[in-house]
Amino acid sequence: MNSTALPECPNEISPSNIIIRMLDGIKSRYSNATIGIPDELLDYQICETAMSMNQVYYHIYQLSFWVGSTFQVDLPKFKKEDSLSAYRTSTLALYDHIRNGLIDMTEEQLRSSVLYLKRTDTYLPFWYIINGPMSDILTHIGQINSWRRAAGHPCPSYSPLLGKS
Repeated sequence: MNSTALPECPNEISPSNIIIRMLDGIKSRYSNATIGIPDELLDYQICETAMSMNQVYYHIYQLSFWVGSTFQVDLPKFKKEDSLSAYRTSTLALYDHIRNGLIDMTEEQLRSSVLYLKRTDTYLPFWYIINGPMSDILTHIGQINSWRRAAGHPCPSYSPLLGKS
């Protein structure tokens, strides 16, 4: 099982290319952070008050669906998984669905994307997608990196700048 390398940079700067590149970076970092984690770490917690590894994987999966639904991308059916490897596979596939939906998205379509907060029944402009769920996913990828190291299963060597092992 290999980590996901970053694709080549786009030739032009456009709003959708910027979001796609962010998503590519998230996918590459997530892929490397989660490669080779044994399912025995499913219930691992760094401390008593922290989420378990399984809960972090699930939360990233939820956040990723939130990103996709915000961009009104055609998504696969949401499902709870029973292993870390199943969450990994589903989440990586989800990033491909979101990426494919963003490829032909116009600036106007991006501008009309809004982030819905269910608990307050509030809609927020496009910008909150970046500093909200997309940034939160990166935070949780960092947790996975740290927690697996603490549990004795460090990540493989990886350059997040270049997206290469």
